This record gives sequence, structure tokens and C-alpha cells, in this order.
Amino acid sequence: MPENRGSARWVSLACRTYAAGLRLLPHATRKRDGQSMLRLFERVASEAGEHGVWRLLGVWLGATSDLVVHALRERLTRNNPTSSLAPERKANMLDALMMDVRQSVRELYRRPLFALLAGATFALGIGATTAIFSVVHAALLRDLPYAEPDRIVRLIGTRRDIANVGGTLSYLNYRDVASRGTSFTVSSGYDEWRPNLTGGGEPLLIDAAQVNAGFFQVFGVRAAIGRFFLPEQDTDGQDRVVVLSWALWQSRWAGDPSVIGRDIELNGIPHTVVGVAPREFEDPLLSGSSWQNPGLWRPFGFEGLPADQQPSRGSSSYVAVARLADDVTIERAHAELASLSTALEAEFPEQNRDVGMTLAPIRETIIGDVRGSLIIVLGAVGFVLAIAAANVGSLLLGRTAERRAEIAVRAALGATRNRIIARTVVESLVTAIAGGALGILVAIAATRWLSALVREFVPRTETLGVNLAVLAFTFATTLVAGLVCSILPAMLAADADPRASLSETPRGSTSSARSRRFRRGLVTSEVALAIVLLVGAGLLGRTLWNLMSVDVGIDTRGLLTFELAPPAARYPDAPAVHAIHDDLVERLRSLPAVQSVALINIAPLTGGFDCNPAIRPDDPDPEERICPQVRTVTPEYFRTAGVEIAAGRPIEAADRSGSRPVAVITEAMANALWPGEDAIGRHFFVVDSLLEVVGVASDVKHLRLEEAATPMVFLARDQGIIPWHGRRMTVMLRTSGDPLALAAGVRSAIADVDAQLPITNLRTMETVVSNAAAAPRFRAVLLGSFATLALLLAAIGIYGVVSYSVAQRTREMAIRLALGAKSGGVIRLVLREALTPVLLGILIGVPAAWALARVLATLLFGVTATDPSVFVLVPLALVAVAFLAAFVPARRAVRTDPMHTLREA
Repeated sequence: MPENRGSARWVSLACRTYAAGLRLLPHATRKRDGQSMLRLFERVASEAGEHGVWRLLGVWLGATSDLVVHALRERLTRNNPTSSLAPERKANMLDALMMDVRQSVRELYRRPLFALLAGATFALGIGATTAIFSVVHAALLRDLPYAEPDRIVRLIGTRRDIANVGGTLSYLNYRDVASRGTSFTVSSGYDEWRPNLTGGGEPLLIDAAQVNAGFFQVFGVRAAIGRFFLPEQDTDGQDRVVVLSWALWQSRWAGDPSVIGRDIELNGIPHTVVGVAPREFEDPLLSGSSWQNPGLWRPFGFEGLPADQQPSRGSSSYVAVARLADDVTIERAHAELASLSTALEAEFPEQNRDVGMTLAPIRETIIGDVRGSLIIVLGAVGFVLAIAAANVGSLLLGRTAERRAEIAVRAALGATRNRIIARTVVESLVTAIAGGALGILVAIAATRWLSALVREFVPRTETLGVNLAVLAFTFATTLVAGLVCSILPAMLAADADPRASLSETPRGSTSSARSRRFRRGLVTSEVALAIVLLVGAGLLGRTLWNLMSVDVGIDTRGLLTFELAPPAARYPDAPAVHAIHDDLVERLRSLPAVQSVALINIAPLTGGFDCNPAIRPDDPDPEERICPQVRTVTPEYFRTAGVEIAAGRPIEAADRSGSRPVAVITEAMANALWPGEDAIGRHFFVVDSLLEVVGVASDVKHLRLEEAATPMVFLARDQGIIPWHGRRMTVMLRTSGDPLALAAGVRSAIADVDAQLPITNLRTMETVVSNAAAAPRFRAVLLGSFATLALLLAAIGIYGVVSYSVAQRTREMAIRLALGAKSGGVIRLVLREALTPVLLGILIGVPAAWALARVLATLLFGVTATDPSVFVLVPLALVAVAFLAAFVPARRAVRTDPMHTLREA
């Protein structure tokens, strides 16, 4: 079933592109034959699709090439008034076209240096553009594999008093909205879950999700085998069933269908496998980008926790999805959510004050904020392609100027203006197609590099590659680039005066003034585009540098982290969980080079979000309620993580059950509750517990490196203030050497404690910080790469223009030198002429770069959009590169013996 659906999508795409190609035909021909041609192609494509994508690709390429030839024949003869001569005219036109193609290929073969330079330039531009388009297609353009995806929305929690960055909501609020609302046909809550999978192989701690029974119905998918959840299984105690992902089914059970009905052990509790999700199903990863594709799903439940230990209505750490009813618009659903949120706020004023709910299309949720970055990068690579096209256009202008005599002879022998233009266009297209073919190879190599770069940032890129849609884009881009490059050379060739060209001798022949203006104009365009790219790359590069230099609030050096979650079946309560944690901590402390060990429920910058309202007892009705991030830690956390205590003391071993509840808060939290006052000894409520502030810690980055200081509260694990904290914990080890060198020792220590206890995300804290910079790194690296390539292409273009100009003016320079001109004066003359279009390009490019910088302003950190250092250094660097590119051929020209040059001329 999945294979057939995949083939159907490819067949549909091939038919759509072929239908679009029918527009190449003249209107009359398309009206007469278009539908029959399309029906024939649809039948052939459907048959080919049954044998795989490659067979379909071969059919599409063959049919498309036949269509292009047929369209050319029709258009070349569409104005022929004598129908009886049409077949002869068609044959003659096609023969002329084929002759131009053969002659162009022979010209490229005879001039390998020109062919190599033009082809390589095209290959770089088209290859880079294709690679980036493959990312854009995978993330933004590819259809979501859901039924009617436009009807699927995500429910987003909002707060009027604070910015709920994660858009999370209360699960109890969601259930009330789902039961009372009429805008949705089906809905489902969603929460991340990491169970221990034991039995039948190595223990695994796998990424999974808890969902309501309607989850798969929201997305309109059917089970590959078995079934999905039943409504009655969506209750605690009846939820011991799971649906496996296709990937886990294949890797763990080798696709064995008998797994249906079998019990597997998750967290020590048997769960019955009732179904397998289809291979093409993509979980929307609603819990954030740090969460991997779930290996399985189970109905929503709290693993048998008592009601008083389950998350309360005030705990906003859940997400939800829903399918709109057929007659309901997003605006109507949004209005209903606002009304229901107001009712819930009145019904539960303590937990729901300032709490609301909105929604967004599922595509926006999946894509997140990546759309803007991809569009910027695609625009940047478009600039690179434009510079490459300008370079090739400059080369073709030179070739056209050199062949003025040949063109004049052809014109004198009766070649029409259209034939001369056609020959120039064909040569440009042949060069572009050769470069495009090489560009596909460049794109394949580039996508392998891109897949590693975008994995942590861009969604839906697991199967990134050059597919049929990307190949169609490459083909179209190649044709457009080839046609654009041919415009100026064709104009020059068509306007050439045969009599003037034939009357010139080889000694006196020079490039026309028009050709020189064209080439200088191309250099100006290249420089302007390069300036824009270099300024953007400079600003984003400084942003990345600033982010990597930001103080995250902890000392990341020598810090190793991993996640651990003892299963509830073997460790049913807090004392049992604490006991195994403490046993493991003691064993880890005995490892060589380990200085300290601590635990925290959510480590900084790992994507976790746990917001709980904080209320001052002396201000029970605040206008702005603070909802800080709450963390549960062991006493060694502040020392291990390197979090500075600015005032008071950290959590201590004496802070245990039975002692007064205490908290350490961050400076941002202290300023929010008691601005300008001493927070030590003050009290506030969190989850109905009155806490005393015993310490104020420095601020720690929570979700993003670029975020402002986030209010945070640290609680003592042993006081159990928040019951649902403390089972799944991140373990931190402060080491004196290479943290990863302890990986084997860590695994051995865990095996000694419980051989069936898996760990996950074993990595250094420096890696965590590096992953947090994935989005700005993606932008900075790609834009920097394209800017470097643009600078290289611009330098090559300047060098080519100057070299050609010097070659054409060799006799003039020799005469100047023979008459006593100084070599320095001749060099200055060449440099002045070469740098004039460069300076003009800078004058055009700087304002354009300023405009781009305003667009990038929201992506910058620690640098302004008009940073003077970038806007000064970039033009200076470009002038320096242009000077070197022009100086080399100028210096070579003046070092030639003028008498020898005059004798040869």
C-alpha cells in the first residue's frame, strides 16, 4: 500500500509537469492535440509507475524531449502561409537547429578552456541552486502525507501575562475544550514519552508519544497492519496498548506481522501491540525539534499515577491537534476557542487566569520559523546563479566579438538575422545544458553535506536528495539561465555590420564599444550582487559568533550529560526512584576524572518547557502573574553545572522531605517578583506550595541562546514539591578531562545498577549548546558559502574582462610603451578602467545590501542591521579582490617586449 501511494504521487507529479510543458506548443496545436497527448502520457506514465520511479523518470524524460522538439517544429513553422510547403519548411528548420547544435558542440570541443570555464561556472551556480531547492522542496513544497492537511490545526496555549514560547497548554483545559466545542470532528492531545523497551534484544530508551484515541484519525491515515486505538482505550488503566512506527517494526522485529497481539515490555509494564503505522506517516513532532520521530504511540495515560500526583490544570506542558469540521473555518474555530477559554478562566480562576488558546494550520506548526531562513538562502543562491550567468554571458560576449568576421561572412552569404540569433542562443543553451548536467552531480554531493547541516533545524529532510521534482526544477533553471546568458551576445551578433566587420584587418580589429559596455555592465551587476551577499553573510556570521560567545549561565567545559528514566513497574514511587538515582550517582563519582555528579529534570537548552505560575502571598491578585520555568535538582547541581550563586545559598542535602520547602531562583525571577529588593527570605507559591527563597542564582539560558533572561525556579528533588518531576532526569558529570572518554565507564556503571536500564542522549554540554545554534549556523554557513562563491565568481569575471580587454589592446599598449610611457602609467590606466565598473557596482550594491539588512534584522543577535564595520569592510575587501584580479593581467601586459608585440601585430 505505501509503495503504491508513493508511485501515485510521482505519476501525478510527472503528469502535472508534462501538462505544464504542453504550453510550449502553439495555442492552436495545444487546443487541437493537447488533451489527447496528455491522456496518452497519463496512461504510459501510470504503467511505468508500477515498475518504479526510475522507469517513470525515463518515460518522462523521453516524452518531454519529444514534446520540446515537437513544439520547436510547430513554432518555427507557425507563420508559414503555404500549407503545402509546411512539411518541407519544418524539416529545414529542424535540420538547421540540429546543425547549430552540432556546430556548437564542435566549437566547445575545439575550445576546451572556454568550455571548461563556462561549464564549471554554470555547474557551480546550477548545482548550488538545485541543492538548496531540494531542501526547500522537502520542507516547504512537498505535500504533507495526510488526508486534507489544510483541515488539520494545532491548538496553541497562550498567556496574556507572559510569552508562552512553547505554545503549550494544560491537558485538562484541552479535554474541556474538546468536549465542549463544536468546531472539530476529532482531536487529540500529544505529549512526549520516553519508555524503556526491554525484552527481545538490547534495552532501548526510545522516543515515543502519548496521544488520544483520535490521533491517527486526525491525520486520516490507516494502519499498515492491525488497527489504531479504540475510544475506550483512552483512559488510564485501559491504555496498555501501543502502535509501532514502521521504522521500529522493521529494526526491532524485522517486519514480522505476528507482532500484532504480542506483548512488549515498556517501563517494565506489558503493552499489547495493536497496530503498525504506515511507512509514509510523518509524526508532526509537536513536542519540538529536539524530539526525534516517535518509535511508538500509546493512548494518553499517566502510568497509574495517583490523581494527586498527576499534572494539574495549571501545568502547561502539553500540545494538541484537531481536524476542523467540514463547514468550519479557522476564523470560526478561533472565535470558539476564545469563548471557551474565557469560560474556563471564569470556572477555574486560580489556574486559568490570563490563560487562552488559539490555533494554527499544521503545516505552519511543522515548518516553524524555518520558512524565512529557507527563502533567504534560496534568494542568496539565486544571486550566485545570477553572478554565474553574468560570467558566462561575459565569456559569450567575448566569443561573439572574436567571431565578428565569421558572423559577417555568414550574413554576406545570406544568413538572416534570426538565423544568426538562433546560432548564438543555441550555443548558450548547449553550454548551459552541459553545465546543468555537471550541476546535478554538484547538487548530489552538496545535498549530502546539507543533510548533516539541516538535520537539527529543517523539518522533513530525512530523505533529502535529488528527486524527480528537483530534476524538473534543474532542467527549467538550466534553460532559463542559458537563455538569459544569450540575450546580450545575441543582440551584439544581430546588430553587427557585415561591411564594417569585413573591412577591418586583424591588426586593427578591436571589440566594439557596445561589447565593452555590455561586459562592464555585467561586472557592475556581479559586484552589486556580491556586495549584497557579503554584507548578509557578514551580519549573520557576526550573529553566529555572538551566539557561540554568549554566556549560557553554566560552565559547559568538561560537562557530560545523559538522560535516564527508571520504569514505574520496577520503581513505583519516589523513594525507589531516588534510591536508584543515588546509587548510580555514587558509582559515577568513583569514575576517574569525575569531580561531581548532579541531576536535573530538564537540562538547559534541550527544548523542555515546564511553566508553573508563581504567586506572592502578599499580592494574591497580581495584575501580571509570573510563570517561571521550574526545575527540580539535586544538591550538587549548581556546583556541577557551574551556575553561580549571586546571593544566599544553593540547594543543600538538608533540604529534604519534612523540612521547610525552599527554592533557589534566578536573578530574572527575583527582579520579576521583587524588583530592586532583596529576595532572600521572601516567600511565593508554586503548585500550592509556599516556598522560601534561600538563594539567587545567575540567569541560565532556557530554550534559545538569543532569548532574554528567563525567570526560573530550582526546587529540591528530595522535597518532592512537584510530584511529576524526578523520574525522568538528566544526569550531569563534571570531569577534569575529555567527557566522552567516560562514556564506556558510564554505561558500565548503569549496567551494574540495572542491566535493563537504557540511557539516551549521551553527549557533552558543548554539543547541546552547539545544537542550540543550529538555525543561525545554517543561515550563516550557507550564506557565507554563497558569498564566498560569489566573491570568487566576481573575481573571475573581473579577471576575464580585464584579460580580454588587455588582449584586445595589446598593440595600443605596445605603442604607448614604445613612445616612452612608463609601465606604471599603463598599469594605472588598465586598473582605472577595470575598477570603474567595480566602484559603480559597490555604489549600487551598498544601498541594496542596506535594504536586505533590514529584512535580516529579526535574525540578528548582538549586531545591528547597519553595523558600520560590515558595511565598511565588505566594500574594501571587494575592492582589494578586484584590484588583484585586474592587476595580474595588467602587469603581464606591460612586461611583454613592445617591439616584439608590434612585429607580431
